Amino acid sequence: MTELSNLKTAVNGSMKVLESEGLPAAVKLLDAAIEEAVRQGWTRSVQTLCRHAAVLCQFAENPPLRRHYYELSLFHSPANYCALYGLAKVCLEEGQTAPARLYAKQSYEVIMASHDPLAHSLLDLIELSWQR
Repeated sequence: MTELSNLKTAVNGSMKVLESEGLPAAVKLLDAAIEEAVRQGWTRSVQTLCRHAAVLCQFAENPPLRRHYYELSLFHSPANYCALYGLAKVCLEEGQTAPARLYAKQSYEVIMASHDPLAHSLLDLIELSWQR
């Protein structure tokens, strides 16, 4: 299976399974795809699949599982500004303001060092949420 086909199959399949069987079945499917991406060294796919899983967990109101996917993403890509920002949000929602600020600061620093215009679009959001 190619990287793109693994990614498409997992994302599309997880959405269908989420509707028919619920979150546990959807994340089980995603976990298998993440494992395959890790085995193959497909770091971008790991990031994308973890982000997708975290979003599903957000809508299912499951902060601990959402945290797990952001942490998993960071394990495989420590400079992932989206995962850092997502983890900051989870920590803040759980009342853990010190770690939340730390993750937000790290996200900000990664973005500032980046030349990615998409990354820079997140700066305003971080500044609005964390520079109080």
